[in-house]
Amino acid sequence: MPDVNRWIGGAANAVQVDDVTPANVENTDIFKITLADDAGNSNEISFTATAGTVQNVVEGLQTLAAAAKAAGTAPWTAVTVTDDDTKVIITSDTSGVPFDVTTSTVDGGGTDDQTLVRSVSTARSSADDWKVVANWSLGAIPVATDIVVFEDS
Repeated sequence: MPDVNRWIGGAANAVQVDDVTPANVENTDIFKITLADDAGNSNEISFTATAGTVQNVVEGLQTLAAAAKAAGTAPWTAVTVTDDDTKVIITSDTSGVPFDVTTSTVDGGGTDDQTLVRSVSTARSSADDWKVVANWSLGAIPVATDIVVFEDS
């Protein structure tokens, strides 16, 4: 018998913060961040390393993200991107407004061991977000076999 998973809402809003950390950087490696929002907007920034340092990559990606925001490119307009010379820090401008980050790299002709890893510093959370487990009676996001119930919504 399928489980009944009821929408209960009420999760606390939080400002989402994701970190993106490059490693094993070589000159001409390519580092890409794709940002997406729940409205269906998606945009990729891509930086080609001009030096074999992590700092070069994070500063390059941060500059591109700031330019995308200044140009009005969604979803970059809804976040602030900073760096600390070791990682790119992507922060939602509005509490409870989530975003998704994916990363990829392309070898620039070296040892092909470069990486760009996303980690969550502060998880997304909103009383209106389907992807927040606290909004569900089973404490889990519904799966295809669940019966999903929305009452008085």
